[in-house]
Amino acid sequence: MPRRLLLAAVVLALLATGCDYTGSVGPRVALTGDSIMDNGRPRIVAKLQPDHRVTILTAPAAHIWDLRGVVQLQRNTNPHVMVLQVASPDVEFAAENPYGFVVSQKMRELMDITRGVPCVVWVNIKENGVSPYYTPAWQSQATKLNDFAAALAANRPWVRIVDWAALGAGRPDWFQADGLHLTELGRAALASHIDAAVRGCS
Repeated sequence: MPRRLLLAAVVLALLATGCDYTGSVGPRVALTGDSIMDNGRPRIVAKLQPDHRVTILTAPAAHIWDLRGVVQLQRNTNPHVMVLQVASPDVEFAAENPYGFVVSQKMRELMDITRGVPCVVWVNIKENGVSPYYTPAWQSQATKLNDFAAALAANRPWVRIVDWAALGAGRPDWFQADGLHLTELGRAALASHIDAAVRGCS
């Protein structure tokens, strides 16, 4: 099955599952992510659930535009907090495609979909130490996308950034051989920083 059709099938399956919250107490937290959040998903849910009601929908290798429907669906459930970890698969596209500017447009759209949510946590993209297998321009392009996300957030007071790029710098033990996906230590670190950011929303 071609990659685009496979991703479409994954996203449709996610949409079909709805946004059921698990956990009986606390604010509603809706999380959306690509393979990075998917990798850390069990740790993230375990960290949040004791004090929050959680729904989490992840799609490995999903581009930011693939996740738009998921974010809209979650937004419509009126969560107290949304957590978005997106755009890692878009670094290569933005770096090597003449239409790479589309990624920035979609980042803006995604943030604006969340307008009205009391607090939105945006987890930015790992910049340093990522394998050139993805693209030799990874560091420069990831930095550009992160800078753009920070500029967007500066004009959207409901959005706060978890600077995963800075947090992960100098911590190769958090990442697998590709420098991007998570080891067990990385999963625990991502879960802890997301939990801290969500708690900081209240």
